[in-house]
Amino acid sequence: MCIRDRAYRVAEADLIASRIAEMCCGTNRAYVGDGAQRRPAEFGDVAMLFRAYSDLYVYERSLRERAIPYQVVAGVGFYRRQEILDLINLLQTLVDPQDEMALLGYLRGPLGGLSDESLIRLCAPQAGSLLAAFYEKPIPQSFPQAKELRAAQELVTDLRQHTEMPLPAFLRFVVTRTGYEALALAQFLGVQKASNVRKLIHLAEDFSRTRPPRLSTFVRYLREFGARDIREGDAPLQTENANAVTLMTIHKAKGLEFPI
Repeated sequence: MCIRDRAYRVAEADLIASRIAEMCCGTNRAYVGDGAQRRPAEFGDVAMLFRAYSDLYVYERSLRERAIPYQVVAGVGFYRRQEILDLINLLQTLVDPQDEMALLGYLRGPLGGLSDESLIRLCAPQAGSLLAAFYEKPIPQSFPQAKELRAAQELVTDLRQHTEMPLPAFLRFVVTRTGYEALALAQFLGVQKASNVRKLIHLAEDFSRTRPPRLSTFVRYLREFGARDIREGDAPLQTENANAVTLMTIHKAKGLEFPI
């Protein structure tokens, strides 16, 4: 996409997001329905239709900037969603203790909970390396997030003792042990993120039926699909009444109707 086309897309996305916010929660709110069914418009009444998803991220960003909830129908990038990457980083840390990038991602994410400043201190030359600071060296008394770091270490130690569980059961154990579904729900688009976490468990169930159900094999499968940008959509939301703007292709919209 050239600079001119990108600028047009960004401007269009901002205009659409602004208009949706105005119609659904602004002072000049739109109405849908007729007669006794007439009511103020809600986000769930709105659909954005695309010929292709190539520039979808531009429109998603504009919606997020205005705190407009949305769901993507058969979108792309499931394996690159942050909630999935957070779990992949933790799982990779469990199967490969020497993967420093996975450890960094785990500690920086909500499951580790360390700030950038704390990570810089752990990676400082006098600390040796992040791996050494995490696995070998005692936590300095002056470390600002000693409690969080200790909890991150204990989580990895605890989970490693359960990696021989059946793969789907282990993933459920991880989600329960970390409270990750609740963490996802507390974030923007939390229902969608929690649904994606459940979808990952379902993928593990399908994976176990056709391949050796080892954790290391499953993690490699997830990382390979993410690196290849496999077209995999978000998990469908559990309720048809979710109050969120729907983003979908024109092809997927056949036979469906939306007020806006």
